[in-house]
Amino acid sequence: MSAALFAVLAGCGDPDKGEAPKVFKASPPGGGGGGDSEAKAYPFEARLVNKGGVEIDAVIVGRTSSELIFQRRGEPKRYRVPLGDVTADGFSSLSQLPLGQWRPDTERIKALRRDLEILDARIVDTGEEASSSQGARQRAFARQLAELQQERAETEARIEAEFLQEYGPE
Repeated sequence: MSAALFAVLAGCGDPDKGEAPKVFKASPPGGGGGGDSEAKAYPFEARLVNKGGVEIDAVIVGRTSSELIFQRRGEPKRYRVPLGDVTADGFSSLSQLPLGQWRPDTERIKALRRDLEILDARIVDTGEEASSSQGARQRAFARQLAELQQERAETEARIEAEFLQEYGPE
């Protein structure tokens, strides 16, 4: 058994001592398909059990090819354990969960995403104006559209850089 998992599991509350479980509003992933469904599969709650039979109520936040990534409910720290060291109620194999991990947006990333939505709306409006214009006016809208698309690409790059700074590479 992993020493980190033992330390986490040993520190859990005991329902026999009257400690009420915390409620986490999430459900397990439905299918585990590809693409966006992988990002939307997490987080969800599950009861983990190690090889020694010790249980923990956890929030599953992701999986790599060899490890399960989880948090104890109510704690921000993430733990990684080998997939073979734990099981979860309701799952025949944790390795069937989609690869990836949930990472909440920081306030800075949320602001950049709002900027991206505004840019997208401006791009649509400018594109419509450009398509209904002619001559010099159409060329002016085309230049403005190119500038907006460049600004959008730069904003996407800043979002990616913020993620890397906050969470590091996958």
